Amino acid sequence: MGFNEMQMTRFHNNLKSCCLEKKFPAHRKFNMDETVISTYNNNISPNRTPNVITPKGKKTVCKISSAERDQTITAICCMNATGVFVPPTLILPRKRMNPLLYKDASNGTLSLISDTGYMHSHLLIDWQKHFVKHAKPSAEDLVLLVVDNHTSNC
Repeated sequence: MGFNEMQMTRFHNNLKSCCLEKKFPAHRKFNMDETVISTYNNNISPNRTPNVITPKGKKTVCKISSAERDQTITAICCMNATGVFVPPTLILPRKRMNPLLYKDASNGTLSLISDTGYMHSHLLIDWQKHFVKHAKPSAEDLVLLVVDNHTSNC
């Protein structure tokens, strides 16, 4: 479903009536979006080894690299209207999880994998559990979560 004026008007009317009815405080209004990051670096020629920076005195330098020249990673970010973030989610294009790939990720980062590196409906359920864990919604303390209408979010 694409962007058009009628859909946007309906969305804003629904959002307004929901906010008026439930009276969500700013810290209970969340927005989630996903972005795709390409690992392709066109500044490095295929015949040239990139420079590597390591701690002084380090004898061995290891690198996990992909056979693919261009892969995608999906980052899912969510924050509330007061600027508080739910820890991010990263989806890597892999068949098996490798914990070393997330070793230096921010505390609380949800690590997921998919064949393509993109979000799909099963991973969305994992992300929703992650969101509930951090936003802590309840019957007495509801949250509003706004997401786009991308097919992976349905």
